[in-house]
Parts: sequence; C-alpha cells; structure tokens
Amino acid sequence: MNKFIDNRTRSSVQRLVAGTSLGLVLAAIAMPALAQTKKATSEVDQVIVTGTRGVQRTVIDSPTPIDIVNTADLQRSARIDLMSQLNELIPSFNMPARGANGTGFVVQTGGLRGVNVDHTLVLVNGKRRHRTAHINVRGFQNAGSQPVDFSAIPGSAVARIEVLRDGASAQYGSDAIAGVINVITKHTGTDGRITTSYGANFDEGDGRQYKIDGYKGFDLPGGSSLIMAFDARQQTASNRAVPVDRSVQLYYPINGQPDPREATADRLLELNYGQNPSKAVSASFDLTIPVTDTTEIYAYGMAERRDNQLFWNRRRANSTNTLPEIYPNGFNPSTNVEERDGDVAVGVRSQISGWDVDLGSTMGQNRYEFDGYNTLNVSLGPTSPTQFYYGTQKEMDWNNSLDITKGYDVNGSNLQVSLGLQHRYENYIIGAGDPLAFKDGGYIFPAGRPNAGQRALSGAQAQTGFLPTEASDTHRNNLAGYIDLGYDVTKSWFIGGALRQEHFDDSAGNSTIYKVTTRYEVIDGLAFRAAVNTGFKAPTLGQAAYGSTNSTIQTVNAQPVINLVKFLPVNSSAAKALGSQPLTPEKSLSYSAGVTAQPFSGMTLTLDGYQIQIDHRIALTELLQGAPVLAILKANGITEQIDSAQYFTNAIDTRTRGFDFVATYRWDAGDYGRFSHSFSFNYNESKITGVIANPPQLKVLPGVVLFGRSNQGGLLRSPKTKANFTTNWRKDNWAVTVQLNDYGTYTQTALLAADDRVVKAKTITNLDVTYNVTDNITLSLGANNLFNVYPDTINLPGTTTGTGMYPGGTGYGMTGGSYYGRLSFGF
Repeated sequence: MNKFIDNRTRSSVQRLVAGTSLGLVLAAIAMPALAQTKKATSEVDQVIVTGTRGVQRTVIDSPTPIDIVNTADLQRSARIDLMSQLNELIPSFNMPARGANGTGFVVQTGGLRGVNVDHTLVLVNGKRRHRTAHINVRGFQNAGSQPVDFSAIPGSAVARIEVLRDGASAQYGSDAIAGVINVITKHTGTDGRITTSYGANFDEGDGRQYKIDGYKGFDLPGGSSLIMAFDARQQTASNRAVPVDRSVQLYYPINGQPDPREATADRLLELNYGQNPSKAVSASFDLTIPVTDTTEIYAYGMAERRDNQLFWNRRRANSTNTLPEIYPNGFNPSTNVEERDGDVAVGVRSQISGWDVDLGSTMGQNRYEFDGYNTLNVSLGPTSPTQFYYGTQKEMDWNNSLDITKGYDVNGSNLQVSLGLQHRYENYIIGAGDPLAFKDGGYIFPAGRPNAGQRALSGAQAQTGFLPTEASDTHRNNLAGYIDLGYDVTKSWFIGGALRQEHFDDSAGNSTIYKVTTRYEVIDGLAFRAAVNTGFKAPTLGQAAYGSTNSTIQTVNAQPVINLVKFLPVNSSAAKALGSQPLTPEKSLSYSAGVTAQPFSGMTLTLDGYQIQIDHRIALTELLQGAPVLAILKANGITEQIDSAQYFTNAIDTRTRGFDFVATYRWDAGDYGRFSHSFSFNYNESKITGVIANPPQLKVLPGVVLFGRSNQGGLLRSPKTKANFTTNWRKDNWAVTVQLNDYGTYTQTALLAADDRVVKAKTITNLDVTYNVTDNITLSLGANNLFNVYPDTINLPGTTTGTGMYPGGTGYGMTGGSYYGRLSFGF
C-alpha cells in the first residue's frame, strides 16, 4: 500500500503527531506506572450485530472492519447532533460542514470512504431507515443525494452505533456500497438521565447552541421494558460575511448623484455566510414484551419536528428584483423549512425448530414544507404579497422483512445459515405551492425609474416554489431475497458468503449481488481478513421525479443578475429534449484486505486496504444554458421561461482506493488514573474512470458539456486524508479528553482549471473536562476547535456580496471555535 502514500499523506500524519503534545501530557504523567499496567476492557471485545448473523462475534473477530461508538463517546462531544459527532469520531466518515448553501443546509449528509453519502446504508436496530424527502441540489458536495437525515434520531436514545466499513449490499440491499451505519437504541434498564448544555462561538459570540435531552427506563408488568427519550435543541445564526465597499452602489442615483442613503446604509449585505438558525424537538420509545421464554414482541419509534430558517442573497434597492414601495432599502429573502419526521417498527422475535426468527415491519415518513418570508413577486407590482407557500416534499417507506438463522454442527464446526425475504414500498410526493409565487402578473416598471417600460421578472424571489407541472406522486415496490452463510472451518479460519436478488418494478429493474469474506488467525492476537463484494444503489424516486424552479444571483460585469434555474424531472419533456434517459442502478465491485493484531494486553491494531469501483454513478448535469440550449427547448415546444436547466443522469464511473488504520490502547495506571488512547487514519483517493458523452441532442452544440469538470470535481472533493488522535484520562471524579482531528488537503474544482483552489489541511483540537459532582450529577466544560482555527482564504471577499473567502465543504466549517458547558443529572 506504500504506493498510495504521497507527501500530503506524510505531512498529514506529521502534522497530527506534532499537534498531540496537549493530549500526551496526561499520558506522560503516568509513565512511571507503566510497569503496573492492567488490562482494560476495550470496544474490540464488545459483541457486534452488524455484518454478522447468528453467532456472536466481537469487533476484533469480525471478518470485515467495524467501529463501535458508545454512549460515553457521544457524551464527550459538544456537537448537538449525531452526524457531527460521528464526523469527529470515525476517520473514514466525512461530513462537509453546512452553511451558505441554501436548501442544501437543511439535510445533514456524510458518508464512508470518500464516496457519496448515498453509498452508505443507515439502519436502526438492524432495520433500514427511511430517506429524507429533500434532495440536496445546492450543496458543495454530495449534490443530488437523497440520504437519511441523522438529525431526526434523538442522541439520548442511542446505546451505541456500529459502523461497518465494507460493502454489504448482498446482506442488506441497495445503498450499502461503502458500508453500513447501524444505530442501536437503548432497550433495557430503569435508569434515567437529563442533560442540558449551552455553547457559543469564540468570535462574535454567535452560533449559540442550546440543548436539553434525556431518557428514562421502566420495568412494566410481565417482564416488559420501556425506554423513552427526548431531545430539544436550538442553534442561532452565525455569519462571517464582511461589509461591501462604499464604492458599491445600493440605490439608484438621483439626478446623476449618489443617493444620500449611500452614506449611512448598512453595508453588511449577506446574512447566510456561516450557519443558519434552526430548532428541533424529537422523541422516541423502545418497547419489549416477552410472550414466552423464546418469543418476544418488540416495537420502537421516533418522531421529530425541525425548523430551519434560510437566508438568501441580498436584493439591492437598485435592481429589477425589488420594488421601492415594498422594500425601499432592498431585502434578503428567507425561507422557513419545516421538517416532520417519524417512523415506527413492530415485530416478533422467536425460535422455531431451532431457527431464530425475526418478522418485522417498519414504516417511516419524512415531510418538508417550504414557506417564503420577506420576499415578493415583482411581476405582481406593489400589491405583491411578501409571504408565499412554496410547496411540500414527502417520502414514505414501508419495509417488511422476515429473517431466519440457524447454526449447524458440521464436522465439529459451526455452519451458520441465514435466509431472508424483504418487501419495500416507496412513495415520493411533490406538492405544488401558492400560484401567486410563480404567477406572471405582467407588471411594467413605471416612468421615473431607470428601468421604466421594462416587464418585471415573474416569480417570488429566491424560490418560486413547486409549479403544478413539477408536482408529482410516484411509487414503486421492491422485493428481495438473500442467503447468508458463515462457516468456522477451524478455530482459526472463518469463511462467509452472501447472495442476494433484488427486483424493482420501475427502471431500477433486477440486480444480483454477492459477497465473500474470510478471516484467518495465524497465531493468537494476529489475524488476516479479506472480502470481495458487488453492490448496487437503485436510483431514488426523488432523483427521478424531482423538479423545481429557483432564482439565483450570478455576477455579470461586476453586477448581480437574476438567473432562473430549472431542475428538470428526468422524464419531463424538457429533460428529454436535452437528452435525459431513465435512471438505472449504480453498480459496484469492491475488494478489501487487512490485518488485525493484539501485540500485548490493552492494545489493538487494525489495518485495512480497499478499492471501490462504482459504475454509472448518478449525478447532476452542468447548468445547461445559452441561446443554443434555449433553441432546442423552443423547437420541442417548451415555451416556459428557463435561463438554465439541469437534470439527473447516470454520468460517471469512479474508482476509490485507500486504507484505514486504527490503533487503540487502554491501561490502568493505578494511582495515576486510567488511560485510553486511540489513533486512527484514513487515506483515500478517487479517480474518474469514465464520463458520459454528450447525448445526440447536445453533440452539435459548441461549448455545451453535459457533465464538466466542476461537477466532476464535486464528486471527488473529499479530503484525501483524515486522522484522529484521542486521549482520555480518568481519576476519581475527574475525566479529561483531548481530541485532535486532522482534515487533509483537497481541491475545490471550478469550470476552468485556472480557477481551481487548493484547500490546505488543518488540525482541529477539542477539549472536554468533566467532574462528577456527586454520583448522579456531572459537570463538563470544553471547547470544539480550541485554537479557533479557520480555513485559509481562497478568494477575496466578493465585491457585491462580501462573501466567498472560505472554501466550501470543509469538515470543520468556517465559523471558528466554540466553547460549551454541560450539566447532567442521573436518576
């Protein structure tokens, strides 16, 4: 694997090691007691349920790499959502920080091993979780994805999270190309806990975070158990835009002279260059009812309501997209996105003739409603409303599954046979918005204005909402069956294999996929493991049906110009006129090989290399615009106003290579306390191996590219390296955790190579100090990004916006460090 390690990889490791001095101070204190080291319990000894069926296996015994994140790991983070916490704990997990991305801010996205977030399957208690209804069409990375939204899962309900870092589509179905994240909820116990926290950014004191969460367990009659949990959180806005220069005119001149208001106008024009405000409340339950000694009924569910406020670019008073009668000083449109998410699962687990049987059904729904505020439709004139209903998106998934497993004695060794049948019904709905939001009112600018006699642009500013032609109601069924075998050939050698057949009743069609794994323990504490698997990701209903109309601002000749952007449904007449084809599944072929070692008590080392080849990846086209494109649309009878358009297509083939290294060491230093150290490192490099050619409809158009270098670069924008070093020290009532996360270098690709920007690597330090006031009361103080590190600027502030200095998609954001305090009560 040395061929994968370049100078940037070495510098990343060197930088992280150089920065670990703060964490190593605690370890150095206890060095005299090394001789008294005692074995400590480690995550590698915990039993896992992901990637294996029937036989209990630990992390270190797994034939494929897996990480466990426990409740204690989550509690030591000040991040208020699960995905941000995983981003700091799992090096192979990458989540670009959100902000300044319009509706792309709403959905938290993150994936494994440098590929799209849609290539990681999310389970809750081993059952597939439903997707979000929102399509990420405006994000810096993972554009076009329709992932699971982690924010709807209450963190207080989580017992642990198992992260399988290997393809598992043959075991779990579509999407598990890069791996599986399985959230295991609390389901036993009568204890309870309430935790409250507050935090804010070092700079400006903005980005304030408030959170309260808790859980309580109950023993019910008949041996039943119930766990209930809740989570309420709020984040205020943060903004790193700067005022524009006074040479930028905000008002029309008066008699050839600057408007007097120019001298006193607030020149901080943008409000959305950072983190937008949000608030959410969620709750969950987990119920187990024993029926007999071998049979139990289970049920669990979650519900969330979340509101996000999105701010859009400034509409200046001297532009054609405002009216002085309504907004004499210009305005910033805003959108409130209300999300409602819920799911419930019921099932029965039993033993029948030696088979462990799990028959279950889960139904989940995610709904978004979009409402515009502080906006207007200029074409309606001075009587235009300033609030509009933009429409809804809704995703509903209903999963039914039967899983059975049984162990057989074959020549003194165990052969585990697992079989399953699954059915899934999916429904995706787009509901049209208020007609006034997209109506063309025919307003003509009156005499006395510089634009007198011109016809006003139709549609509400920032978003026109979903048009009736974009409304849709699509559904499909999926049937699947699998067989999963695992055989312990000897005490040292395990082999496994899985075969799966999937059928979709739409363009996704049929897929047959497989997986083969093996693990061989050479000597006690040293083992090799390997796997090969095929996988697939079916196109989502949302990707096929999504259509919307938005107005964006482009800078032309140093002036902001409104551009009407259409996202075209794949099967629409306009998309077909521009060469769209029905979406087909993405297909993958993956290899992995690794070694695990336990050289001495308390230490575990794992090293796993991998290659993931994905063909026919679904992505957004470039913005197709210009007179030749508009001429094609007109020739095909498309008369609606479109400045530029794009749609989803199977556009690209990629290959990703890399490796994960994880080292953990736990020891008891007697009077000096107990220590745990971990170091993990991920390297991955993706390469484009094939790009779709222009369809016949576009081949004759000079300069028009269906999938150009900007979008190609967006697929490859994950940092090549990511590393984490964590030290935790505990003694008596004190606990201190120091964490260093190193985010590697990557390139922010533009349409032209000359405009590419290299985003340099940064190391972020987190600190948590906890004191147990009593057995039931815990106080914590700490900081995320302790040294207030920002990304290096890649551009000067935009002349007309005061934004654009920082790169998009870093793992640590662009608002600097923050502090927090947390108080927890156990009962």
